[in-house]
Amino acid sequence: MSFELKFLKNRVIANFEGELKAYEIKDAFIDIVENVSIKKLDLLIFDFTEIISYTPPKDYLETLRLITLFSSTWNPQIKVAIIALETNIKMVMNEVIKRQEEFTWEFKLFDKLESGTRWCEQNVAK
Repeated sequence: MSFELKFLKNRVIANFEGELKAYEIKDAFIDIVENVSIKKLDLLIFDFTEIISYTPPKDYLETLRLITLFSSTWNPQIKVAIIALETNIKMVMNEVIKRQEEFTWEFKLFDKLESGTRWCEQNVAK
């Protein structure tokens, strides 16, 4: 497993490192849903800045879509910051962002953790 989850009051930060395996993004998301009430979350931050490589599975988009659609029924207001430098991660996340009209969550891609965190803080309902 190449990820670590930090559970904070109203947010979860998922840090990934090394060689990201095909379904580890899905696995991290399932861990989040199993360990925290999705209804209480405002923010999800997925930090991929320490990833060396990632080869997405062929069904990555459908898998992420189904998980997000299911979870957004419990909490439609979550902001998701994606911090990434690795080419394949950026490609996958840009595809998700292109289709975000299907979701109620707002996704945004950043290349620095500070920028993503700042965006989240500025865009969460107080």
